[in-house]
Amino acid sequence: MKFLDRIRTPKWKHKDVNVRIDAIKNVTNQNDLEYIVLNDNSPQMRKLATQKITDNNLLNKIALTDNDVIVRREAIQKIYDEETLYLVAKNDRNEANCENSMKKINNEKYFKDLAKNARFDVVRVNFVNKINEEDILTDIAKTDSSNWVRNTAVRKIHNEPVLIDIIKNDSDNEVRETAIRNIDNTELLIDIALNDENDWVRRTSISKINDERALTEIAKKETRKLNCQEAIRKIHDEEKLFDIIENAKDNTAKEEAIRNITNQEILINIVTSDNNRSLRYTALNNIEDEKVIHTLYEQGYGDLIDEYTIKDIITDNDFLVELANQKNKYCKIAAIHKITDITALNKINLPSEFEDRTADGDGPLVHPVNDAYDERIKQLRN
Repeated sequence: MKFLDRIRTPKWKHKDVNVRIDAIKNVTNQNDLEYIVLNDNSPQMRKLATQKITDNNLLNKIALTDNDVIVRREAIQKIYDEETLYLVAKNDRNEANCENSMKKINNEKYFKDLAKNARFDVVRVNFVNKINEEDILTDIAKTDSSNWVRNTAVRKIHNEPVLIDIIKNDSDNEVRETAIRNIDNTELLIDIALNDENDWVRRTSISKINDERALTEIAKKETRKLNCQEAIRKIHDEEKLFDIIENAKDNTAKEEAIRNITNQEILINIVTSDNNRSLRYTALNNIEDEKVIHTLYEQGYGDLIDEYTIKDIITDNDFLVELANQKNKYCKIAAIHKITDITALNKINLPSEFEDRTADGDGPLVHPVNDAYDERIKQLRN
């Protein structure tokens, strides 16, 4: 009897899984395929059976109940029942399966629940983007465990009291920044810019403030360079800029204010009287009048002139030679490139044969000043 049973037992029920996998290629009977997908202990067999099943109800069942992620995925790819897709998107233990399901859901009745209760962040974010009810969005923005989801909800909220609450209470600074971008309460923005502990949150607030008096007070208190730049770039009243230079807590703000000053007298005064070399340096190199720079050079402030000022401002050949013979190699090179007369160029004291030479890869030792000089000579002769 057992021998006859073995003869009658189909190969897709064989105890050897490899035999079963080979046999299922020829199985077309839907009842047999259902038996395989519900009873076979091999995920590969159940996957192959699922690929051949046409019964939508059975596919829905597989998508919801099979214990193998790949088998469920095969079924998900074939189903369009939104109730099933909703349950998969909400509850499946595999994120990719949830994503595949959510892409096929179009019925709005599922959006709110998935936005609030889906297992994975990516699903909740997807459906938060599809809803507009501020009460639902507010609940999500205040309660969801994911910063990403809360941030997505906050982007769509415009109720100022709600946004203020989020700014004050959310634990994530990116969420707080998003809330700040959606408010126009200048008084609150100023308070955040002056007092918040987070640099990026302060910067976001500063970016929304246009009141120069407030920006001046912010710049005077601020210590972060990018924040100072954001505030000072919007200040055009030079008296306020000078106030920052005189009273700012940190030199970073003072330097930024100096870079925005166009009043030559103020800049000259800083160069000649400020006791901070960095501020004197910034002021001198913000002066655009070559004659003024030359006068300051003669008064003993030549050590403050940098290669960029030489490159951008200085044109007098004699002055360029003086600077080249007294400054570092970077200034020498900048001066050499600006000189327009070979006779003046020949007055520059070039480095000696072994002074400060550098190896250029595997080639011969070269000096960058000598190299710049040779190049400039060729240019002028041509």
